[in-house]
Amino acid sequence: MEAAKEANLDEIPGDCGGCCACATCHVYVNNAWIDKLGIIDYNKPEQELLEYEKGYKKGISRLGCQIQLTKELDNITFHLKDDELL
Repeated sequence: MEAAKEANLDEIPGDCGGCCACATCHVYVNNAWIDKLGIIDYNKPEQELLEYEKGYKKGISRLGCQIQLTKELDNITFHLKDDELL
C-alpha cells in the first residue's frame, strides 16, 4: 500500500493508513507470487475484511497494507480489483 501511495496510484487510497480497517487497498496477487507471499491467516482481520469486499477472490485477494515488501518479493505483481485480465 505504501508503495502504491508513493507512486500516486489513485486506485489504492489506503484510507485507514495501513491499519487493516478499510480494505481500500484490496489487490489481487498474481498467481506466480502466491507461494512466495504466503497465504492469509484466515483468523486475522485481513481475511474478515476481504470476505465482505465486492470482488473478493479466495486465495488471491489481499490487502496491500498487510504485505511487507522484502527482497524475496522484488518485482511482485499485483492487479487492481477492476483489472479485466483476471
